Amino acid sequence: EGNAKRILEVRNEYFEADLIIFSELVLIGYPPEDLVLKPSFQRDAMDKALEIARQTHDRGPAILIGSLWVEGGKLYNSSLFIEKGNISASKYSFLTSRIRFALPSISPTVGFMVAMAIFSALAI
Repeated sequence: EGNAKRILEVRNEYFEADLIIFSELVLIGYPPEDLVLKPSFQRDAMDKALEIARQTHDRGPAILIGSLWVEGGKLYNSSLFIEKGNISASKYSFLTSRIRFALPSISPTVGFMVAMAIFSALAI
């Protein structure tokens, strides 16, 4: 709950940005430990990601957040590209003790501003 609220606060604070990139697993917290194995935690995390997406229906910046995602019965570490009220792109890797993932393919745009949130700091 608190991380989702902070993600939206940062988005509103840097509303002039085109894209805000948050850290890996920002939505659920890092390291997630065994919480990610609980179906109720998985559902809550996915619901919260969808709720964040719905709140981006305005003309504000797109955001890239890290969270878990379950698809086809498999648990993944995910990178979710959220814009205009939707999760418009996602990239998954298996959630393991050594968590790494690749960012989704996003066509580069010339002349856009990116804000990157790392832990509690924000860099532009």
